Amino acid sequence: MLNNRVVIQSTNQFATGLFIFILSQAQVLSYRFSQAFTKTEQLSKALDDTNRNLESMVESRTESLRNANKQLDQESIKVSKSLQAAQVIQKAILPPDEKLETLLAKQHFIIYKPKDIVSGDFYWINDAQLGNLQNVFVAVVDCTGHGVP
Repeated sequence: MLNNRVVIQSTNQFATGLFIFILSQAQVLSYRFSQAFTKTEQLSKALDDTNRNLESMVESRTESLRNANKQLDQESIKVSKSLQAAQVIQKAILPPDEKLETLLAKQHFIIYKPKDIVSGDFYWINDAQLGNLQNVFVAVVDCTGHGVP
């Protein structure tokens, strides 16, 4: 514009200006690409570190779970042994079928089905001579806390 108004005398510098503009844009683009590449490398390194930490965390948690499972197995064995001991005690308390048949003259029935190994319910029968009378005592008991931890 200054050349057209004859304010200054110059030659046409369009090609030089275009070259400088393209060169500066190439420099800006290369800077942005290098920044993106640097950021990608940093993120990749952080991801690798996280993956390594994650593997060690999984291993430690797996070990904790193994230990907890061992403890549960040991406790399960203790409870099973305790239940089996309680079952033996409970069977010893229950009167034999022969005694029931003798005292009740086969006029009885019993439904005794423990839910698990040991029942909270049990029955008992015994006879006794009180004076001139022969008495039969029967007990049907529902108990809780029957000695099983």
